[in-house]
Amino acid sequence: RDMLFAKRPAQSPYSFVGNSPIMNQEIDGNDYEVTFNKSEKGNTVTIKATVYTDVKGSDSHKEAKNATEFWNSQNGKFKYQVNEADGSVTEYDVVFELDVKEVSNESKKYGAVEGAKNDAFSDKKGNSLSVLEDKDIEGGGFGATSHGEFSEIAKSRTGTDTPAHETGHFLNLGHFPEGVMKEIDKAGTITRESVVTKENVQQIIDYAIGKTEGHESTAPKGAK
Repeated sequence: RDMLFAKRPAQSPYSFVGNSPIMNQEIDGNDYEVTFNKSEKGNTVTIKATVYTDVKGSDSHKEAKNATEFWNSQNGKFKYQVNEADGSVTEYDVVFELDVKEVSNESKKYGAVEGAKNDAFSDKKGNSLSVLEDKDIEGGGFGATSHGEFSEIAKSRTGTDTPAHETGHFLNLGHFPEGVMKEIDKAGTITRESVVTKENVQQIIDYAIGKTEGHESTAPKGAK
């Protein structure tokens, strides 16, 4: 079943590429892309996603920039190995390329929050992040991500790792026992370290290439 069926309610979640394989392509089935590149300068596997948000200078834009910069700062820390069909192993450097875009002029008519969602909805690797008053966060938590792509951050959590945590959900990450994807509580009895783990990287890439023949993944190596 298509994990993003909520984005296209008029289509069956079990249909492939909108029942039009000539016109459409299936890249990874999620709101991010993973591409492999081999070259003489070195092999890379690149994780790409776009975060739509309010205009520059707003709390939402600042937090979106901080969150994407956190993930992009992981470049050079992880390697990913692929077992090839001939029995050889190819190693790739993991590269994050997450970028931030302001809500488009066309979507501004819906307001900053809904406008960013509208832009994300139209982009195959698009997501949205907005800072809201604490009382407006779904479930009353620090933050919430719906449909794996629309994130809301409590205003009291600006300047913390909550935006980076919610951005991890864009990359198909659930909650983990350690690191930035660990779930914490308002009482402060459960804390976390703002670090990306090799298990996080493993899941991001594995999920995206799970339908690609000829690739078998192994755990990424730790930080250099």
